Amino acid sequence: MRKIQIKWWAISGLLITAILLTGCGRDVMPADLPERIAKADAIRQTPPPEDERDSGPVIVTLSTEEKIEWAFYSEGCYCYYNGSLYGYLAEDGKEIAPCIYSEATPFSEGLACVCLDGKYGYIDKNGEIALPFLYDQASPFREGTAYFSCGEEYGLIDREGAVVLRPENCDSISSFREGLAYFFRDGLYGYMDQSGKVVIPPAYDDAGYFYDGLACVRKGGFFGLIDKDGREVLAPQYSSIRREETYIIAEKEGIFYCIDGEGREFSLGAWDSVREEDGMLLVCRDDLYGLADDNGNLILEPVYEQIVPIAGKELAIVYNENGESGILDYVGQVRVPFIYGSIYADGGGGLRVTDRDTGKIGYLDGENLTVSIPTIYDGMGAFTEGRAMVMQDGKYGVIRNDGMLELPLEYDDICLFSDGSMAVWTGETVRLTDRQGNLILTGEYGWIDELGNVYETEERSGTWKSRNYWDRQGQPVAPGYWRYETVQGVKDTYILHDDTGNNILLKAGEEAGQSAEKEFLTNWITPEAGPFADFLKNGAIAVLNAHGDEYMDRFEDFRNEGWCFGKLYRIEGQDVLYFYAEPWKRINIECSSALFIVRDGQVEQLIDGYTGSGTLRGDEVRFLYDKEEDAWKMGTIGSWGGFGGYAYGGDVYILRDGRAEVEISFMSYNQTTGNYGDDELLENAELFYDHEDTPYTQDTILEAGYVREYLIEGQRVPVEEFRALEERYKYQYYLSPEW
Repeated sequence: MRKIQIKWWAISGLLITAILLTGCGRDVMPADLPERIAKADAIRQTPPPEDERDSGPVIVTLSTEEKIEWAFYSEGCYCYYNGSLYGYLAEDGKEIAPCIYSEATPFSEGLACVCLDGKYGYIDKNGEIALPFLYDQASPFREGTAYFSCGEEYGLIDREGAVVLRPENCDSISSFREGLAYFFRDGLYGYMDQSGKVVIPPAYDDAGYFYDGLACVRKGGFFGLIDKDGREVLAPQYSSIRREETYIIAEKEGIFYCIDGEGREFSLGAWDSVREEDGMLLVCRDDLYGLADDNGNLILEPVYEQIVPIAGKELAIVYNENGESGILDYVGQVRVPFIYGSIYADGGGGLRVTDRDTGKIGYLDGENLTVSIPTIYDGMGAFTEGRAMVMQDGKYGVIRNDGMLELPLEYDDICLFSDGSMAVWTGETVRLTDRQGNLILTGEYGWIDELGNVYETEERSGTWKSRNYWDRQGQPVAPGYWRYETVQGVKDTYILHDDTGNNILLKAGEEAGQSAEKEFLTNWITPEAGPFADFLKNGAIAVLNAHGDEYMDRFEDFRNEGWCFGKLYRIEGQDVLYFYAEPWKRINIECSSALFIVRDGQVEQLIDGYTGSGTLRGDEVRFLYDKEEDAWKMGTIGSWGGFGGYAYGGDVYILRDGRAEVEISFMSYNQTTGNYGDDELLENAELFYDHEDTPYTQDTILEAGYVREYLIEGQRVPVEEFRALEERYKYQYYLSPEW
């Protein structure tokens, strides 16, 4: 495999520097701490009654002694992973199923799909076997059915295990959504219903799920939209399609159009870009912005450098050609003159403004837009409960939205919380008080944060951090525990553990949040796809990570770490398998992608991509449409960055004798001139550009701090040649479950 080669010596910032934070600290604890801890222990053992749970955190002692790497919440249960095996817990922390399964999915429609001794089956919420361990492959239930394969037999089963569909001549089939699933046959995608009837014959290079009666499809290098009868609401002629709540934004030949759900273009015309802002349409032409409503009626002409609608006000923050900001209403009248450097809508209902000359910060009343706080402060936080933190000359205070100082500017730091409580530091000591000024907690803490309705405090000892958790009254709810991991699929819920490995579940607020739907929308490669089917279960991917090190990762490991997706495509007359893996535990985001082909009866890897976290990123496998040859091709596109520069580029591949060969490579660098010698800069001055792609000359190049260069096949080229290559190879993602 050939990967994008980076001049590591040319981008000094591509190496991530590990910074060890050192320090010391000592908690100043309340005298009655032992009694508080004893009370907290009692709270953990006896969860509050249901009608009291909204008033404070819920602490649940988990019955398992297993280490919990991550957990996923769905349908009132927690699926968790201990680093090698899976188990399940109920909301009260009691064990549903022991940690014995090699693979598992969150509960869906009352059942969880699990793997034991190499076979898949289903358990119910009592941990009892609902469907026996018979299957070679199986999926979570969606809309009453689940995919299975057993030997050469495959299809869909219902909740009783009865086979309800055996699709014929089908290399892959997706989960059902809105009653339809897409399937792959002879290199093309179509749709079938749950009876197996082909509703939309295979005619597309790619297909996505139905949402609100429409599905995105791809054909001949372009996207379109179809309805459930197969009618092309938008013919496949767009380079991109983005669906909003009441309209569609589609791009064709670099021009964006707004289209309604019936495929009719809005009257406002064509634009260089269109995006939604607070229910309005922000349109751009020739780098100038205008504003339209969701019916396509143009409200503000495109004559402004920037427009930011203010939620619920029928007002917009506007920047003119001089970089000055003011506020207009939706009939174009000036409500705040263009006298500020910047204006920001504040969560408290008002507007933070900066003086265009001094950069000092002030505040406007959100109703009458008059000055309530003059622009005299160096810093200002968001308003909460009618007050905000302000900073001047390195000291902090608290100000009301009428401009009166509630706390003088004499403190070392201040943090305001959602319920009106605040933490105030004097030296290393912090006092946490409620909205009425009553003391909640005091001590020497590096910081205090809120997790839902719980405070989290941290003290430092050397390079180690110690955390404790407190309710809104300052009672310790989890002393000596460390925040370990958020629970996927739900907000304000955390797994905590102490130094001895005990686990507790902290529910800090209302249990609602992220949908788990994506985890149950997938695509299944059937036995008819030959070696691909077994490969997705037992295969591995050779990953070249962002540091340039190659290593093997098994698909089983990817499935244990998060969400995986496989899909078949026809490239240059041959079927290729696209694979993508995304972790559930997102502290260090490491997504992998790859393409595979069957060669001489064996699955072989063609290309791969790897995306890491932090400033050092990576690349991802994409599909590229060659406009000149009217053909799909394979590629990798990526970006890499650091403190010394930034790089972007990719490779285009062709198939030759079943192997991937680089057809062309391209790369752009933006980095400090210190990474070059003066002679190199002077000799190639006209091929170095500033951030606006204006070429340098020999008279200006040595004065530049940063320069950008463009390379094709490792050779510097004019920017026009680079842009022409980008335009020839328009890259696209696969149609994922979010489509």
